[in-house]
Order: sequence, then C-alpha cells, then structure tokens
Amino acid sequence: MKHLILFFIILNTALSAKAQTTIHGVVKEAGGEKLPGANIYFDQTQIGTTSNIDGTFKFTTSLIGKASLHVDFIGYKSFVQTISFNGDSIFMNVILKESFNQIEAVTISAGAFEASDKMKSVELRSLDIVTTAGALGDISGALQTLPGTTTVGESGRLFVRGGDDTETQTFIDGLLVANPYTTSAPNLAVRGRFNPFIFSGTIFSVGAYSAEYGQALSSVLQLNTKDLPRENKTDVSLMTVGGSGAVTRLGKNRALTATLDYNNLATYTGIISQNVDWIKPPESIGGELSFRQKTNGNGMFKLYGKFGRNKLKLNTIDLDAEEGSRSFDLQNDNIYLNSNWRRTLGDKWRIKTGASYTKNVDDINLSDADVTENLEAGFFKLVMKNYTSDKVSIKFGGEALIQTFSEKIEVESFRQTNNYTENRFSGFGEAEIYLSTRVAMQVGGRLEHSDINDQLLFAPRFSSAYKLNENSQVSLAYGQFYQQAPKNVLLKTSNVEEQQSNHYILNYQVNKNKRLLRVEPYYKNYKNLISYKSDFSEIGNQGKAYAYGLDVFYKDWRTIKNAQFWVSYSYLNTERKYKDYPEQVIPTFASKHSLSVVYKHWVSDLKSMISISVRYSTPRTFNDPNQSKFNDSRTEPFRTLDLSWSFLPKKHIIFYTAITNVLGFENKFGSRFSSQADSNGTYAQSDILPSAKRFIFIGCFLTFTKKGTANQLNTLN
Repeated sequence: MKHLILFFIILNTALSAKAQTTIHGVVKEAGGEKLPGANIYFDQTQIGTTSNIDGTFKFTTSLIGKASLHVDFIGYKSFVQTISFNGDSIFMNVILKESFNQIEAVTISAGAFEASDKMKSVELRSLDIVTTAGALGDISGALQTLPGTTTVGESGRLFVRGGDDTETQTFIDGLLVANPYTTSAPNLAVRGRFNPFIFSGTIFSVGAYSAEYGQALSSVLQLNTKDLPRENKTDVSLMTVGGSGAVTRLGKNRALTATLDYNNLATYTGIISQNVDWIKPPESIGGELSFRQKTNGNGMFKLYGKFGRNKLKLNTIDLDAEEGSRSFDLQNDNIYLNSNWRRTLGDKWRIKTGASYTKNVDDINLSDADVTENLEAGFFKLVMKNYTSDKVSIKFGGEALIQTFSEKIEVESFRQTNNYTENRFSGFGEAEIYLSTRVAMQVGGRLEHSDINDQLLFAPRFSSAYKLNENSQVSLAYGQFYQQAPKNVLLKTSNVEEQQSNHYILNYQVNKNKRLLRVEPYYKNYKNLISYKSDFSEIGNQGKAYAYGLDVFYKDWRTIKNAQFWVSYSYLNTERKYKDYPEQVIPTFASKHSLSVVYKHWVSDLKSMISISVRYSTPRTFNDPNQSKFNDSRTEPFRTLDLSWSFLPKKHIIFYTAITNVLGFENKFGSRFSSQADSNGTYAQSDILPSAKRFIFIGCFLTFTKKGTANQLNTLN
C-alpha cells in the first residue's frame, strides 16, 4: 500500500511538472481603447507573446509555482502582476496607464484640427468627416466646414487662412501625395482622389505644423490608413453616378482589400439642368489595392496602390474665339503607390519608414492646340522617435524627393517641350517636453536643400501650451515655412528663390461635458512670393503678403439627444502682391467672413441618419478690366444648404440620398473676360457659374459578412 501511494505521488508530481497553463486576456488603456502590439512576458524568461490588433493575447507555459508577468507598451507605465500556477486557465484584464499621466496633461493644439478617434480632445471623429452633408464623399469638401478655410466653388481645393490652393500639402501615412486632386476643365471644381473610408484618422493643420513636414506655406493634411480589419467582407455600391465593389480577405496577421469603381455622370447631366455645354460628361474608372501585414514583434507593413483614368469633353467659354467657345477634351491618368513599415524597438524607440510614388498625366486636346503635362515624383522617408523619459520624447529623421515635370505643346506645325527635375533632401528634429502636467512645449527645426536653386534653408518651429484648469488651456505656436516656386514658373526659369511664410498663432480651448469651444487668432506674413508681368516676363521674388484673422469653432454632442452639431466662423483680413498683380490687394480667393453650421441626428425609429449643412461666405474680389481699379469688383456671396439621409432597413443595407443647394441659391464665382477690348473699348464678360445649381445623389450600399452586421455607414457622406 505504501508503494502504491508513493507511485501516485511521483506520478502526480511528474504530470504537474509537464502541465500546461494557458494565459489569455486583453490589453487596454484606461479609457477602454484596446492596445495592439503590447509585449507580454514572464520576468527573466523568453516565455510570452504580443497582443493582437484587437488587444487580445493567448499563450501557454509549463512554469510552476509563481512568476511575475510583465506587460509593456510605449508611452504607458509597465504592468506587473504575480501569477500563481495551479493548472487552471488564467484570464488577465490588463489596463495600462499612460506614463506621466498624459491623459490629464496639457496637449498642444494651436493650429491643428485632428479627426481621430484616439485624440485626447476629439473635435471630429472619422465618421464625422464622411457623414457631412454637402461634402459628396470628398475629404476636402468636409474640411471646408472647419474654420480657417474659404470655399472657392470654381476650384474645390483647400484655401487656408489667406493662402492659395498650392499652399497645402497632403500626406498619407506620412508620405507625400504629389497630386492629391483630380483634373478638370478651367473653372470647374475638382475633387480629392481618395475615398474617406480607407482612413482611420485625419489631422488638418491650418498653421504652424510639425517640423516633420515641409514645402507648404499654409497647411498640411495628414491622412492615416487603417490597420488590420476585423473580418472578411464584400461591399457593393450601386449609385446614380456609377458603381463599385470591394473585397476584403483576412489571413494570419494579414489582410488584402481590392476595390474597383466606375462613375459616369451622363445620366445626371441629362436629367439636371447644366451650366456647362457637355460633349462627353465626366467618366472615370479606377481601382485600389491595399495589403496589410503584421510583422515580428508589433510591427506593421502596409502597401497601398491606387490607379484611375478620368475623361471628359465640353465646350468651354472663350470670349476671344469667333464662336465664343472652344472644345476642351481631357484624359487624366493617375497612379499613386505607398509602402510603409513601422514598429517599436525595445522599450524606448519607434521607427517608421516608407516610400511613395506619384505619376500623373494630363492629356488635353483643345480646338487649336494639344497640351500634355507629365508629373512623376518619388518620395522616401525615415522617422525615428525616442521616448527618453516620461516627460521627454525626441523625433528626428530625413526624407528625399525626386520630382520631374514636363509640358509639351503642339499648335499646328509648332512643337515645344519644357521640363525640369528637382532633387530635394531634408532633415528634421523635434523634441516634445512636459515641464509638468500643466506646461508642455514642442521645439524643432527643418533643414532643406534643393538642387534647382542650390538653396540651403532652415525653418524653426515652436509650440507650447498651458493648462488653465481641468477643462481649458491656452497654447501658442510659431513656425517658419518655405515652398518651391510653382511648376509653371520652374518650366521657365530656375533663377528664383523659395517662397517663405511665418505663422503666429494663439489658441484658447475649453472641453467640458461633451462640448468643445476653440478660439484662435493668428497672423501670417509672406515674402519672396513669385511675381511676374502679365506677359509672364520678369519672373522674380518681388511678391509679398499678409493675413490675419480669427477662427472660432464650437462642437456640441450633448445638448440634443441622439444629435451632434458644430459651428465654424472665420474672419480673414488679407492682401497680397504676387503672380501678375500690379499692386497689393485682396486676392481673388479670400472671403472676409465665412460661417458653416453642421447638424446630424440619428432617428432610431426611422433607422436613419439625417445631416444638414449650411455654409455662407461674404463676396470675393475679382478683376474687371472695364473698371479703372485693379481687383475691385465683387462676386455674389456664397450660400448653400445641403441635406443627406441614410436609411438602414437592415444592418447590412443602406439607402442613401444627398442634395446640395436645396434652396437653389444663385452662386456666381466672378467673371471671365476677353483679352482684347472691342471697338468701344469694352472687354466682353461672362459669369463663372457652378456646373449645375444642384447635385442630387442616390445610392444603395450593401455589405456581406459572415455575421451580417457590418455596413458601409462610415463610407457615406
């Protein structure tokens, strides 16, 4: 009997020694956000794992007795807990607290509007951007409901705080998009090339942006793509302007999404009265391919590609032509590729690197000439960030841009080709310092060199913030910015300096009880702007400008149940002398006062999201050669009321309708004139109008998944 008892004791000991204990759980921050890529391990062993994209983790161990489990994630305090092994599965609900209590610390906000679900003070969520009536699926259109922007209806591009449309740069995952807009005919609005639904976050810096970015005199738009999706799905979109399909498939730590879309406005232009003499309404075909792979440790590799072809043909108004018009036939081909990789290195380092490529070809056939413009740009970037301590982090890196642009003109037997190539190399460094939970500052600079004009330029950047109390703070920012001359100038000469602007911004912000108020006065001055004579001679850097104003933003998602709304107001006072302006005047793209109101309401009984957007801008200037004073004429004020309705009869089906300018306001964007006066000394005149008074859109969006609960609500506008 004693031998039998001894045998069972030995057997039990052996089995216990080989027993496997399963450790599983989830890693979250204090606010409930799940953290992917956290390091989970037992002290003084190589046993452990990293958390998945949804923060979960699971592994087994044959350890016995007790051991210390560590959970580490950059920017958060380490989590340590002693585990006792008894053969049972162990579940861990790990909640990490930010280092230095940064959740309660001051945040630097001067000049930046962030539309990210992870922002400490959220102003616009990603869903907000794509559910704004009147945006029509265009990110730039949605951003025009924010303060600091001016609506220029005949352009469609972003005009920010007295800067023209060339002064904003767009980046995807930190990498340059050299041509972010579609191509259209003169005085017809363009759109952004990218669908909002591929992005998880948006940062719109309307001034004094980070030293990581350059070559933008006014603002930077940073778009960050999504990581791994949660499930396989197929999306189908049926619309009055075309259709699209997208398929997403998951593998082990990887995902692939392929999209194909086709749009044709022939039906729309045939039904809705047009201000344009279309010969062939806009038609486009395009596709996207997105691959995401989780790499060793907590790394993430992304590859994104987009291609598109756009065609249109119309008779444009030409007051110098005998018929009063001439044909304009456009074919645009665009390719954009973006590859980037990021990961943490140890406890204190983070690396991000990547490259982007843009190729854009505009083939324009006019009644009397053929013009072909070809842009190619390669962009390479490396960023390192070191979390020196809880209170100090340092970011530094470098980038290179290789860009070529050519223009070929053929008029009967005459042919001419002009081109240039630019090689630009830049380095930057920036330190973020918390002096206390109430005081923070960011100090940095950027060094750039271009071989076109052989200039070596240094641009300092500084911003700081002081927390007044739990809910409010003030911040200020200063930055110096440079930008190369426009393409049409560099085709003529390289003997010009880079243009310069300086930003000074003061910001007050209070965020309490789901109500946010921002008040931001600013001042900008420009020098070395490109200027030339009306015949495009005497090109130089004699231009200058100033802009000052006040931006006010209020957002409320508490006062009205199931609703949110925001109000934006901008005051702008600006003058500039550039291009062929003979004197310093208010530029044609500036409105002194701009107001927008956006309201969204979820009606649960109707399973509907209703959105209303109202925008108003005071008249802009334009030059009438029949008047004695330059640029002294005024447009009509811009007014629009836009509506959209999303109806969800089932979770995976959405019916969507949108109408712009419901009340039919007569918006006029100035006038075009003949280049020569008639016998009476009068220049012929014609109004610049939108392509149509209204745009009406109807679509049905279906999503097919295994659970059948996903939908495309976040892809709608």
